[in-house]
Amino acid sequence: MKYFLIVPCLFVAAAALSQEFQEKAMDKMAEIAEKCVPAVGANDEDIGELMERKMPSRREGKCLIACFSKELGMMKDGKPSKEGTIAALEPLKADDADLYDKAMKILETCEAELQKETETDECELAVKAAACTHKTGKEMGIDAESIMG
Repeated sequence: MKYFLIVPCLFVAAAALSQEFQEKAMDKMAEIAEKCVPAVGANDEDIGELMERKMPSRREGKCLIACFSKELGMMKDGKPSKEGTIAALEPLKADDADLYDKAMKILETCEAELQKETETDECELAVKAAACTHKTGKEMGIDAESIMG
């Protein structure tokens, strides 16, 4: 999606990351996908949009982002969880401290932006969080095209 599937996916394929880190992260994403795709009723079109870095056009695609976020602990009680996101990103610190620091700056920026948000639907909110992550990452020189292949 020109929006990150979820924050960790932003970092999974970064060239600076070790092969071991990338493999573990992708295995985790695949495991979560096996739960989330049927749970939200996502179809190939929804998955395709996300893989093409497009904003989900259907509710199911938006809810897929929310499901991933919840499974990773990055969303709790229908809202983004700063603590959960920090915990989810912790393994990145040992593999690429600079990228981790950038991720923390993105988190701080988006947390402040999302605190002003009046949206209460978790699927819509997850998409807004992803959009903020993309926008802020791009402003910091983290390009989805180079990171996510």
